[in-house]
Amino acid sequence: SLDDDTVGRDATTEDASSRIDAARASVGEGDALAALGRSQEAIVVYDYAIARYGDDPEPLVRASVASAFVGKGLTVGGLEGSESKAIVIYDTVVARYAHDPDATLRAEVAYALVYKGGTLRKLGRFEEQMAVNDDTVARYREDADLRVRALVGTALNDKGSTLMALGHADDAIAAYESAATYGDPT
Repeated sequence: SLDDDTVGRDATTEDASSRIDAARASVGEGDALAALGRSQEAIVVYDYAIARYGDDPEPLVRASVASAFVGKGLTVGGLEGSESKAIVIYDTVVARYAHDPDATLRAEVAYALVYKGGTLRKLGRFEEQMAVNDDTVARYREDADLRVRALVGTALNDKGSTLMALGHADDAIAAYESAATYGDPT
C-alpha cells in the first residue's frame, strides 16, 4: 500500500530496476483492488503510479504506466455513469503511446482501443464503436507482435457482434471471417 515513505521518495533518484519493480507493484496492487471490487482504492493506486512514474523514460516503467491507465479505464468504466470518463482515459493511452515502437506499449494501446470500443457499445454508440474497431485493425493488422494481432481479432469479433445485433448478418460474417485470421498462428 501507499505509505508516507513511498510517497515522499523522488522516483528519479531510484535505479531503473527499483522503478520497474515499484511501478509494476503499484499496477498489480491496483489490479488486485479492482478485482476485489474496491474500485475507489484501485483508482487511487493507479493515479499514484501514473503521477509518480508518468514521465519515466525507462520502457518497462512506461509500460506499467500505460497499464495503470488501462486498468484505471476499466475500473472507472465499471462505475455506474462513468463510461465517458473511461473513454477519456483510453484516449489518453492512445495519445501518449500510439507512436511508441515498444511492443508492450503497442499492446496497451490496442487494449485501450478494444476497451474503448466495448464502452462505446455499452453506451449504444455503435457507429463510433465500429469506427474504433476499424481504427484498431488499421493500426495493427500487420503488427509483428502476436498479442497485438490477437487484439485485432478481438476488435473484429466485437464489430461482428455489433453488426449481428444491428441486423447486418452479411457484414458480420465478413468481420468474423477476418477475425479468424488473427491470433495464435499455430
